[in-house]
Amino acid sequence: MLERKLADIIATGKISHSWLLTGDEDILLEQAKELAAALLCQNLGSDGVPCGLCASCQKVKNGNHPDLQIIEPDGASVKIFQTRKMQHFVNLEAYEGGRQVVIIHDAHTMQTAAANSLLKILEEPPQHLMFILATTELHKVLPTILSRCQRHSFRRLDGDTI
Repeated sequence: MLERKLADIIATGKISHSWLLTGDEDILLEQAKELAAALLCQNLGSDGVPCGLCASCQKVKNGNHPDLQIIEPDGASVKIFQTRKMQHFVNLEAYEGGRQVVIIHDAHTMQTAAANSLLKILEEPPQHLMFILATTELHKVLPTILSRCQRHSFRRLDGDTI
């Protein structure tokens, strides 16, 4: 489920074009996908929580939404060819008429060329494009990328905290 603070931001409509999610590895990709579902949901609730039932939510859940691209490291890092492929994706119109969302998982592994390629898009993003970068090692992400993203941290709560 989408964390309440992110759902509140989405509900207000004050959505950043780029998000940087940090925290525990075991929940980062899950939260990134949930945020993508909210950004692409056809029946988004007034509370900012995706419905989970519409065709768009189902496609995100099943990993086959045409307007969502997830980039994972190829081997030990995200490489320039992956960001070039992503650039081609973002230059296409959204298939379902709304937004396009790109998730870059383990963003801290981006090679310098890949990070610089991403930076060019982050500086002047198309109106319909949203980026979600997920990292467990914030200190390894280029400061120029950090400065262009809205940050949000997650951590799994242990039983005692709950």
